[in-house]
Amino acid sequence: HYDGDVNPDISEKNFPVNPALFTTVGSKLFHFNRVMTKAQIESAIRSEGHEPDPIERLLAYGMENPDEQRKGLIVALGSSWVNPRGSRLVPFLYEYDRGRGVGLCWGSPEGRWVEIYRFLASPQVQR
Repeated sequence: HYDGDVNPDISEKNFPVNPALFTTVGSKLFHFNRVMTKAQIESAIRSEGHEPDPIERLLAYGMENPDEQRKGLIVALGSSWVNPRGSRLVPFLYEYDRGRGVGLCWGSPEGRWVEIYRFLASPQVQR
């Protein structure tokens, strides 16, 4: 369902999937419109009773809402992969001149996220 590039490192090996998570029920986009750390973002999301979504929900969201990624980048902080150089990467949806794509961006806990990013999250599961 993506007409643009898909990062080749987004694979079953690097991001094992749970088919039950391919849903958008309850998914919400958070856009803070300011520079924040990953910890600040996660805290703000959790304060509203949500958890960062994994890659399955991100891909399902992109399929069901293709125009949303045309409005800006959408990140799934609930999934990550550490590449061979030791960098932690998280999946995101984006648009560019060739279409809609799925990429990986630096997701280090100490990194800062600028205003353009939006974050997909779902209601916390009560245990």
